[in-house]
Amino acid sequence: METTLLVLLVYASVLFIYDYEVAPSLRFRLSSGLTALLVRQVRLSIEYRDLNAKRDLQLVYESIKSMDSNLHLITPGALLGVGFESRKDPAFLESARERARILDDSIVPGVREIYQEIVEIATKAAVINGVSRMALFAAPWILTSVGLDALKERIRLLAAMSVDDFQRVTQRPQVSKSFRRLLRR
Repeated sequence: METTLLVLLVYASVLFIYDYEVAPSLRFRLSSGLTALLVRQVRLSIEYRDLNAKRDLQLVYESIKSMDSNLHLITPGALLGVGFESRKDPAFLESARERARILDDSIVPGVREIYQEIVEIATKAAVINGVSRMALFAAPWILTSVGLDALKERIRLLAAMSVDDFQRVTQRPQVSKSFRRLLRR
């Protein structure tokens, strides 16, 4: 019993240190990377002014801003939320895929590279934020239930989302009325 208590105490203190010291500094590095990508996007928007370039650069800008403002919310739960939201609203999934396809197939030099870096930052953020949320224990279950290719696709979609779409994915599930009535009893 004492050993279990000691192990739990050590585990809690390590998670506390990780949550309040390590993870914020790692997120800051990722945020700095997003700021550098934003500077590259601004340079490209000055250099390329045609209509297709404006659309692509606007999508990259929205993706960078979405990632930067929601960096702390990119978790394995958000990746699962992409699947839940896409089942609930197929138009949402189609819109996210279209945005990701446009960014992947952009003819504007530099846009694809910026998007790939955004995807890498989103992947790192999912790992950083998932450590303290017990993702290491849930990772095998998530991988077997969703699959590695589907997780990569969901990260790609998450990286291409606008701020509003990202908020839809990370919303807490609504509790049904009947369940709330049951809780009141």
